[in-house]
Amino acid sequence: MLNCMGSMKMNVLNKCLMEHISSQLGKDPSCNLVPVFGDYQSHVSDISAKYSSDVEAQSSTSVAAVTASSTGAGEYAQRLVVNS
Repeated sequence: MLNCMGSMKMNVLNKCLMEHISSQLGKDPSCNLVPVFGDYQSHVSDISAKYSSDVEAQSSTSVAAVTASSTGAGEYAQRLVVNS
């Protein structure tokens, strides 16, 4: 379970995700969103590790590195890192 700060970070993350998906679908409805969800998963893991109110969960959660891909997910990831 996330503490208050973690919940706020998740709110920002989810809003950024929706904005990015809407933008990409507006440009190309057949775009590949798989890289975006990989970045999203990395950010969720990072938030969980930093802001979990359960000490045991903090020690068992691994933090994945955020990788920028050439499919546009890099821009999304950069915006999320700034907002987190």
